[in-house]
Amino acid sequence: MGLTKLFAFYHKKLGNWNLIFSFMKGFWVGYFVLLMLLFLGTVAVFYLLSSGVVWFVLLLDAILAILFFYLLIHLRAKRLIRVKFQLRSFKELQKMKDYLFYGYLAKNGFETRAELSELISFIRSEAKTGVTDKKKSVMGLIFKIFIATFLAIYGGSFLFDLDESWNRLLAVLVILLAATLFFYLVLLLERALRYLFGRDTRQAEQMIQTVIYIQTVLRARENTDYDPFRIVEKKVQENPFLQEIIDSKSFL
Repeated sequence: MGLTKLFAFYHKKLGNWNLIFSFMKGFWVGYFVLLMLLFLGTVAVFYLLSSGVVWFVLLLDAILAILFFYLLIHLRAKRLIRVKFQLRSFKELQKMKDYLFYGYLAKNGFETRAELSELISFIRSEAKTGVTDKKKSVMGLIFKIFIATFLAIYGGSFLFDLDESWNRLLAVLVILLAATLFFYLVLLLERALRYLFGRDTRQAEQMIQTVIYIQTVLRARENTDYDPFRIVEKKVQENPFLQEIIDSKSFL
């Protein structure tokens, strides 16, 4: 339960939707209305004009969809972070997210580099990431190679039924191609299943990378004058909305 709450904080409260896009509902409505008009216009073109312009119309739709997103969403988001958070770019927004995460962790007992190392161990143990996943990956690779080799050997038994050498050569090429295709098919299936069922693992690894970055910042604070959080720290302290995020209920 503790890790689930931590995931919810990291990916929801620190997500772009909560910080930016939730304040742009009217612009999202306008964007999707324009996309619907594009879709209806495309359907009308398909009925009224020849099929030769289909690819041109689809390309134009893609260009317009990207242009509308840039004008209605991207530019509006840049203006919003300048006005609401006093930030100049999305790069500074990411630094602010990292600082908010550190502020939240510090408030809940993970303030020093040693305490953050304990948190990393906790995340890995709860999400079952790290060495175990690497071993599973190696075992999965061995399994795929075994299946592909078995298919090649099993198919090779048919070579003895062929009389002419060129038939055998053709059969060998077909078997090797089939084994290769089968190998990559299993590989793609494994990646698809890992993506569908491994969300917690991906989120945990992303969170661990952020904690490691925070540890680096803390070490730089102790030994140098460099402080990446200096730009956003004061802005967060002066913003009640951001302070409320840091003061969220503990995940433990």
